[in-house]
Amino acid sequence: MNKQDSNELQNRNTGEINFIKEKKYSFVKNIFRVITFVLLAIISGGVSGYYFSSKSNVDIAALLQKSTKSNDTNNTVKNVAEKVGQSIVGISNSNSNGGVTSIGSGVIFSSDGYIITSYHIIKGKSSHVVNFPSSKNNTPLAASVVGYDPLYDLAVLKVAAKSLPYAKLGDSSKLEVGDIAIAIGNPSGEQFSGVVTTGVISALNKQVERSENGDNVNYKVLQTDARIYTGNIGGALCDANGNVIGINSFSNSDGALGNAVPINDVNTIVNSIIKTGHVIRPDIGFTSRDYYDKSKKITGVIVKSVLAGSGASNAGIKIGDIVTQLDTIPIKSIDEIGDILEAHKVGDSVPCVIYRNGKYLNISIVLSGKADDN
Repeated sequence: MNKQDSNELQNRNTGEINFIKEKKYSFVKNIFRVITFVLLAIISGGVSGYYFSSKSNVDIAALLQKSTKSNDTNNTVKNVAEKVGQSIVGISNSNSNGGVTSIGSGVIFSSDGYIITSYHIIKGKSSHVVNFPSSKNNTPLAASVVGYDPLYDLAVLKVAAKSLPYAKLGDSSKLEVGDIAIAIGNPSGEQFSGVVTTGVISALNKQVERSENGDNVNYKVLQTDARIYTGNIGGALCDANGNVIGINSFSNSDGALGNAVPINDVNTIVNSIIKTGHVIRPDIGFTSRDYYDKSKKITGVIVKSVLAGSGASNAGIKIGDIVTQLDTIPIKSIDEIGDILEAHKVGDSVPCVIYRNGKYLNISIVLSGKADDN
């Protein structure tokens, strides 16, 4: 082989070797590009997928919540009615000459037979019969009146029974305007075929006035747009969890709004009646009338009489004293004294400012207890 042939062969071999190297490099480069593209696609897709998935989840959750809202409310009412229904009774009242003259609902307060109802349902009636919805206690039972409170339109009855399914009481001090309110009654007392209405709490501590024995009386109630019909008066106003938050009392004149006695007030009153047969309320120990002296710019109430042995008597209050402040609140009328006493209990010491003989005096009155006459 001559030199030329040798060089040509070498060039051929060299060219072939160079071609193979280039092919390998190009192949590896393409593989790297493919892998890079795939990785970028995965990362990009993952980020985008997470973003849109998150957005979709939020939207879906909101839509589900919106679409099931009415169903949830319906289920809530149904569940509460079933839960509380066994503790709602029917009450039939009559006079000694016979014949049913009034019916209403009641709430079992304790397993040993104490029952809460509205006073005006039993007022003036001599005979009372309780009808139970529970299949275990479906025999009507005669009831006796333990006591009542005309001011708050409440009464307590007692039947000879044990192990009754009593209601669970809530806490009316924790209520807010807009909370769900479910009014339940069962005047017939049958296996729950009662009256159920639903709405919300529309006002708290609403001051109302009604006539009682010819006198106008004021007290505070829960107001709700859950209608209070004749059938569920004396029954329970419940929250969404089935806790009793009030006792149904009456409807406004147009029937659009109902009113219930807050359960915290009910609990205090009922326990007092069960314990003593009366409602024991804090008493300041003096009577008074509104007073205003324009020349001296003195406003308050002037003491007309002082009860012997009362907190006012022990504090040195005298007839003719002008009470200008009570519990650090300026007094303009006797109605304000009643409002202040409602916030206290028997035995509380309440600061008082009186005007006597041209001087202001600071004293404290320890509130005594006064039983309402039934």
